[in-house]
Amino acid sequence: MYSIRKELDVLTQLEDGMSRLRLQQNNVWLFFRMFIIMGISWLLEIIAYMSDNKSNYAIIFKVTNIYNSFQGVIIFVLLVMKKKVLLLIKNVVMEIAWKARN
Repeated sequence: MYSIRKELDVLTQLEDGMSRLRLQQNNVWLFFRMFIIMGISWLLEIIAYMSDNKSNYAIIFKVTNIYNSFQGVIIFVLLVMKKKVLLLIKNVVMEIAWKARN
């Protein structure tokens, strides 16, 4: 009985350790994606600042402004929109459409 209980404790510790490892991996991946998203914005701002608002480089300001304008949408799409979330949104939209027909 003692050996079975000890083996079960070892198994639960391994599962708990693996879930903590997966959680840490997900957090690292999340921080990396945020670093990239925010870093692109900062780099675009630095490049735009260094170009001194010259008419030849006006496209840099446009790209920077567009990227900054859509940064929230980009973060939402890259970090929140996953298959599970897309399926939930699809189900809600389909349910609303079905109720509207009836």
